[in-house]
Amino acid sequence: MTLVLDRVAPEQTLVLLKLENVRDLHQALRALAFRENCVVDISKNGLRIVVDDQNCVQGIAYFKSDLFTEFILNEDVVTFRIPLPIFTGCLSAFGAGVSAVMKMTYNGFGEPLKVMVEKDGIVARSLIKTQNPDIVNNLQILDFDFNPATVAAKVIMKPRMLKETFHELDQSSRSVSFKVDRFSLSVTTEGDLGKIKTKFPHYSEQIERFECKQDIEFTYRLSLKWLTTAAQLTDLLSQIYRSRAEY
Repeated sequence: MTLVLDRVAPEQTLVLLKLENVRDLHQALRALAFRENCVVDISKNGLRIVVDDQNCVQGIAYFKSDLFTEFILNEDVVTFRIPLPIFTGCLSAFGAGVSAVMKMTYNGFGEPLKVMVEKDGIVARSLIKTQNPDIVNNLQILDFDFNPATVAAKVIMKPRMLKETFHELDQSSRSVSFKVDRFSLSVTTEGDLGKIKTKFPHYSEQIERFECKQDIEFTYRLSLKWLTTAAQLTDLLSQIYRSRAEY
């Protein structure tokens, strides 16, 4: 099936991306829906969608360039901001979880993001207003390629039990603490119900890999519970704790 947008010559647009199945992109973005806006960052390596909550929590969905059937970029890096709910709504024009072809283009500063989704010969076209790139210049996108020397602990585990732990967090608690020592991973809240701790021993069947160079504990806002959505999309969940306050 040929999209109408296929008629656009590559040199006529700054960015042109095509996916044969938009479902995976839509599902990944749903896991980031904890803020209103997202930053779209496109380089020769691929597409990154970044959602940041006041420099406290940051979620990134990354799609390598070779996952796209067409990946055309006529600048080194292109960055802009768009409303995330509108973007995900466009991608699910034929329903959430439905397989469809997606193509999007962007022509530069001040231009809208053009999104086209096609299924069975029916095409849904959308224009999404983009925001000034200057707004996102101060955003520090986290680098998850950690230097092994700075990693204090690493836990790779099946997501089901951790997801259930997040669901059962005491909502009256303002924060949640994660502690890793050589024996276990602990998740703790303290609120109206008192102190509640869930502990995963290092020998648990839920844990695939457990490394701990030093005991470490960090505390985060309870809003971290949005990770339950991301956990639903994974087969394994990797937690990396650095010697300084990053997670």
